[in-house]
Amino acid sequence: MVAGRDTNLLRPATSSGRATFLELFFDLAYVAALTRVSQRFAEVGDDTGWALVAGLGRTLLLFLALWLIWSHTIWITSRYEPERSIIQAVVVGTMFAALVMAVTLPHALEERALPFAVTYLTVMVVRPLVVAAALRGHSRRLVPFRLAAWSTVAAPLWLVGALG
Repeated sequence: MVAGRDTNLLRPATSSGRATFLELFFDLAYVAALTRVSQRFAEVGDDTGWALVAGLGRTLLLFLALWLIWSHTIWITSRYEPERSIIQAVVVGTMFAALVMAVTLPHALEERALPFAVTYLTVMVVRPLVVAAALRGHSRRLVPFRLAAWSTVAAPLWLVGALG
């Protein structure tokens, strides 16, 4: 009985592969976050020399953090059935986190560094654990555990950077 439920979590080969309304709404939230990143790039354009290089590097770091969350979410919705309530909850939670990150993004490496880093780490650690719990007893359960483990290993770097 449990194996059947876990198997239903995986996206079947006969699935249409079309994006759901929730996935499109998630992408819209990410457009807002990426708009904030582009604002940071525009502000860096006024600098020169090493200040320009440092500003571009910082902005690139923020962009890569957003991109990593987006790509993991797309992987989840393509691997698992997006119509299942647990996957929808994961997408909604990630969407909320993306909006929080978008709000903190203009000053995410200054006074709002800690909320940005904590939100990022929450998504990167908790989300795979939720998926792994939903895959209870399934052989693919180890993949989300590995993602959570790598994010946990990187967490002190994010927290030290946010507090420094």
